[in-house]
Amino acid sequence: MSQQNNTTCSICGKPYYICVSCKSHALHPWRIHTDTAEHYKIYQILHGFTVGLYTKDEARERLNNVDLSDLNEFRDNIKENINKIMTVEKEIKVSADKSDDKEETKVSADKDQNTKSNKKKSVKKAKGMNSVIVNEEV
Repeated sequence: MSQQNNTTCSICGKPYYICVSCKSHALHPWRIHTDTAEHYKIYQILHGFTVGLYTKDEARERLNNVDLSDLNEFRDNIKENINKIMTVEKEIKVSADKSDDKEETKVSADKDQNTKSNKKKSVKKAKGMNSVIVNEEV
């Protein structure tokens, strides 16, 4: 029997073969959704977050424990959802400066060599505000 690719991975979109007539998928149920067990872990975390099983913080903590080294190969919607989860919002109190009546946005990008992940910080200060929201992408 020919083993042509007959499904695609829900995470990376790569085609792969799964035999639906035999019992091989009973031993590896993750093969129904993804091409690797690691991608299935990501699938479970994203699904749990989407249906409300995990909070954003819980999903982030779980994603920190899986291999995301091939993140650039993931489907665009999967990358976007992972980046949303990995973005940390912090509120920082600052003193109000009356002379600064305009809105400021500062963005800097750092490369963390240990985790090989991009970090982005954006700081916004609105007119008359005494706090700043910082979004940090881990």
